[in-house]
Amino acid sequence: FLVIALSRLFFPDADLTSTALEIEEKPGGFNARNKVLFGVWPIYSNWMQPMVYVPLANMISYISFSLFGVGLVQFRLPFILFGILGLAIFYLIVYRKTNQFIAITFLLLYATDFNVFFWNRSALPENIFLFLMPLSVYFFSKAPKYSWAIFLCTFFGSLNLLVKVDSYPFVGALLIFFLIWSVHERNVLRTG
Repeated sequence: FLVIALSRLFFPDADLTSTALEIEEKPGGFNARNKVLFGVWPIYSNWMQPMVYVPLANMISYISFSLFGVGLVQFRLPFILFGILGLAIFYLIVYRKTNQFIAITFLLLYATDFNVFFWNRSALPENIFLFLMPLSVYFFSKAPKYSWAIFLCTFFGSLNLLVKVDSYPFVGALLIFFLIWSVHERNVLRTG
């Protein structure tokens, strides 16, 4: 796991290999930078309004810039840390349900995926997805024992809507999953 984490943290200010990642990364960085330096959230064209499209990511960038100064490392580091935490939670979920060999194998397959690796090295909001989604699944796995875990699962799953508007498929899938689970639990209580 240390090698995986270091691969994300090694030269965080290096240029990304894909310009497609930078297209989405830059508006959020410019937005938070302008708020820190000039005191206003800039208004962009109709296709990309960072405070509407990715509000939580912009607030994280703004807080990072406010605390540590404006720079590329300060911009990317919080997102890299979210990505690393998401990988750790993913490992814990798989390890809890299987064994260490399978958990390490799945972690290596997941962490070395091209998209996941480059998302983790950027300031894309997908890194927050990669943290919140496993976190909500983790709390869901605790739900049979603890009733409060369903609330936390729903809360962290719903936070994805504040990360990026494109997260609605995950939230919809989470709601369908809860519906199926609740029907199953009610049937178990009736027959049990």
